[in-house]
Amino acid sequence: MKCTMKFRIFLYLGLILFLSCNSKTTNKTTSDGTSIPAKQVQTDIYSLSDQWLGNYEGSFLRLEGESADPRGWATVELHISKKKSTFYIFSYVEEKNYGLKIVEEKDSSITFRISDTTLNSKISLYKNNKNLEMESDFINGLLNNKQLIIMTLKDEK
Repeated sequence: MKCTMKFRIFLYLGLILFLSCNSKTTNKTTSDGTSIPAKQVQTDIYSLSDQWLGNYEGSFLRLEGESADPRGWATVELHISKKKSTFYIFSYVEEKNYGLKIVEEKDSSITFRISDTTLNSKISLYKNNKNLEMESDFINGLLNNKQLIIMTLKDEK
């Protein structure tokens, strides 16, 4: 009788542990403290609408107080296609390339998460009238302030 009760308790505890480990409803937190629901992170890139496809480019002042020096500026590129999306940053300080995963797509904005799990950063592209603006937790973290970058569409895919 005692073995049966211990077995049931062990079985229930194991079941509870198993269910809690496999829960998919937890939220992911970005570097700026905003929460991305896990359900949105799994958006399929093949379902991306054609309005966002293309190569975008923008620049920002990477080294504060060095606007006259070309080395003080950084270039960012977003490459968005049906197969994959990438984020590229090039400056005097760094040159990095990251894969992107779609978090959310709306008519006037699209949000990605950088695939590198150590960063846990998001990138958002907004349509503001005829301008395209990009905001990135990654870039905000580099500069220690909020930065909106004007992006231009280099070519459509």
